[in-house]
Formats: sequence, C-alpha cells, structure tokens
Amino acid sequence: MAELLPRAAPEFELVDHGELRSHERILDTGDEQLRAAGLIARERVESGHTRLRVEPVGLVPGVVGSHPPLVAELGDGLDAPQQLRALLAGRLPLSLESGLRCTMSLELRRERGMVSGPELEAELWLDHLRARLPGGAEVHELVELRARLVAGSSVAFDALAQQLGRELGAAPASDDRHAHLRERLGLPPFFADEAEPALDPRAAVGPVARSRARSLLQRMRRHEPGTRVGLDPEQLHKMRVATRRLRSALQSLGAAFPTPTRRVLRAELRWLARELGQVRDLDVYRQALPAWRALHGDASLLEAGWGAVERRLAARWGSAHAALLGTLDGERYRRLLAMAEAAFEAHPTDEEETKAGREPLGEALPSLMRQPLRRFARAHERFGRSGTMEDAHRLRIAAKGLRYAFELLAPLWGRGTLRRLRRLGAFQDALGEQQDAVVARELVERLLDDAALEPAAAFVLGQLHGASTVVIARGPTVVREALEGLRADELLARLERAARRVDRGR
Repeated sequence: MAELLPRAAPEFELVDHGELRSHERILDTGDEQLRAAGLIARERVESGHTRLRVEPVGLVPGVVGSHPPLVAELGDGLDAPQQLRALLAGRLPLSLESGLRCTMSLELRRERGMVSGPELEAELWLDHLRARLPGGAEVHELVELRARLVAGSSVAFDALAQQLGRELGAAPASDDRHAHLRERLGLPPFFADEAEPALDPRAAVGPVARSRARSLLQRMRRHEPGTRVGLDPEQLHKMRVATRRLRSALQSLGAAFPTPTRRVLRAELRWLARELGQVRDLDVYRQALPAWRALHGDASLLEAGWGAVERRLAARWGSAHAALLGTLDGERYRRLLAMAEAAFEAHPTDEEETKAGREPLGEALPSLMRQPLRRFARAHERFGRSGTMEDAHRLRIAAKGLRYAFELLAPLWGRGTLRRLRRLGAFQDALGEQQDAVVARELVERLLDDAALEPAAAFVLGQLHGASTVVIARGPTVVREALEGLRADELLARLERAARRVDRGR
C-alpha cells in the first residue's frame, strides 16, 4: 500500500499504516449444511488467538443487513464443533456425528492504512489471499482492495477508489471472496443458478401445475436454513417470495388440484407469509437506518436518538425472529409441508385428474390467465375512480399477482412479453416505496407509544414520522405517474393476446 498510493493518487497521504497476517480454515459439516444455509464458518488464527466466526455469504452482494457475525473464542478445551453447535443453537440444528471438515485453507496478508487528502479521509485495506484445498499443492491467489469513507466527499472517495482500482488493474468485486475462491478451486458454488425447465404447450395442465408447485416448494425450503440463522435478510426475503409465488400458482393453476386441498394450502401459505413478514419488515427498517440517519445530520442529540432507535429495532427483531423459529419448529408448519408435498408429488390416474388438469396447457392458457388479467383491470379502474392509497395498494397486489401468474410459465412467452413483465415489476416497485412509507409510519407510531422511550429517540422518530407523511402525501401523484409509464391498457391487451397466441404444438 505504501507503494500503491503514491503511484495511483500522489495527492493523498498515508497517515497510518500497518500489516497483519492470519491463517484460517473454512469448515463445514460432512453433508455441507453450512453451505446450504449460505454460511461460512472460519476458524482463524491471528496474533496467537484462535476464533470461530460464522457469517453469511450474502445472496445479494453487498446486502447483508445489520446483523453482526457470530464469533466465539476457541481453546481451553472448547473445540470448533462444540462452539459451532453453541453459536447456532436454536437457529440451525446441525448433525455433527461426522465432525467438521476443512473445505479450504486460506493465508491472508492484510495491509491497512488511513488516507488523508483533498476533501476526504478514508480507511483502506489491501488483502493478499492464498487459497488451497486441504492437502493440495495448487495455490490460487487473490488481491482485494476495500475502502471505507471516514469523512468528506463521497464523490472524491469514488474517484480515489477508481484511481486505486486502475493502478491495481482490478474491477469491483461481483461476489464474495470465498465464493470466488471456491469457484477457482473447483468447489460447488454456494448458490447454484436455478435452471428453468422447458414447457410443452401440448402437456396437460395437471402435471405442469404439480411440477411448478413442487419447484416453488423446493425453493421455499432451500432458503429455510438461512432464514432460521437470520444473518442474511435476503434468505428470509427469498423464502417469503417463494411462499407468495406458490400461493399465486395455486390460484392461477389451482383448478388442477382438488378444491379442498387448494383452499387449505392457500390459507396456510398466507399464514406463513404473514409470519415471515413480521421479521421481514424489521429487516427492511434496520437496513434503511443508515440512509435515514444520513438525512438528519450528525448532531450528538440525533446520534443518541438514532442509537436508541436502532437498539429498540434490534430488540423487536430478536423477539420476532424467536417467534418465527417457534413457527418453523411448530406442528402447523410441519402439517403444511406434509400436505404440500403430498399434493405436489401426486400421480393421479386419468380418471382421478380434474377436468381442468387433463386439458392441454396451450389450450387452457387464455382461461388460466383471464382471472389475474381481470383482477388487475378492475383494480386499475377502481384506482382511476377513487385515487386513494388504499386502492393503490390493491392495485399493487393485483400487479404482483398478474406478474407472478405469467412468470410461472415464463418459458412459454416471447421476449416482448418478458419485457412487459419487467415493466410491471418496475411499476410494482414504485408503488412498493409508497407502501413502505405507510408501514414505516405505523412502526414509528408504535415506537412512540412506548412510555419508556428516550427523549432523543422520540425526537428523531418525530422527524421520520414527518418524512414518511410527506412521502405518503405524494402517493396518488406517484401512482398516477407510474401508471402513465406502465401504459396499463396496452399492457393488458398485449398480455391477453400473448396467452391466446402460444403455439399449441399443432
């Protein structure tokens, strides 16, 4: 770093510089339960101390939320399996009969420095990593630069980062360093891309419906371990979205299932999504805290107030997550999974298949897509008459249902239809920001009702309440502008035409 900075940015001065070296082993169970949960367990030896650190890989790079990693000291008779089980107790049941195995060995040399110059102060870390498989001779090297703005201009900070990147010949990292090194070493990825199976318009609706529902159930279960651990908010978000998509599939393709089964599953999936939503809302608020704080300066009163709000949100999150773990360990959730698996794995005879389930998919498409299309059209018309945020919220839900119904059968559609679905998603996001403001204001009002609330916290919550109210007041205008960009009438006509024109294989 002492050589890098003068070459890349001579106008900056390295005011503090140090170096440390460490060695770590990446651990997992014999059946890779940690990888399945999106977790890394690192046994690190540094300055004579051995620590076990568990942290998420992150489904979305850069989005890991405000949850600190789980850390434990090793030594004094406490080994890694014991501490790992203790760290994850109550969150993720681990089978450690075969112990833990090392999947990767890493050597790290880290240069750290504080940089001072025109318009900013920043902290830099330059990491030199050497990775190998256990007992392997082949070494893969990686150099990674990280930077944090301490004070000053974010524009100048971005320019400095670009200058350093050019000098190193480096581009911004697109994934976690461990994920990158796993790929270099030939290890399975943390999160494999889901292949979209082909669809034949001549296939009967019933088998297609069960296959699609089975895939969504597997996706929901795939994110359950990460949801239980609670370190990466995206795991819970993905599980909740899969739950909602599965519920939508049981509506758009629901005629392929017996009516009692369909009704019970949809009701139970609604319940599960609501349980997940209790934690998801708090995840969103905690992730938004840095931006909220940045909008209101850094006076000591405000800092104290935001600190108090952050502690209260963390306490609420802890309670909500504990309640969610109880839900996922409960009998009602187990019954839901058993019923869904039985319904989606069924192989009915032709006589047992419902009438709608025997119909060719291509011929059934216009009637299958009619309900979500009409629901959106009615919600659009209702908002046009009332202009209320309640009807805007219903319109957003109808837009989501329409998008889910068409995306469920994505391989059938052409590029034009897929572009329109992306437009529908952007419209849904614009309305979602308004709904987030409504929910944020409701949370603020609940926090303000606490008699033990610190005065500084009440002050900043009052500011957030006012800001949310301003956003909500602009809601109808924002929705109308989003509708203009959506061109709803044209979109509905094109989607309806796409459902009629799918090749029926004749």
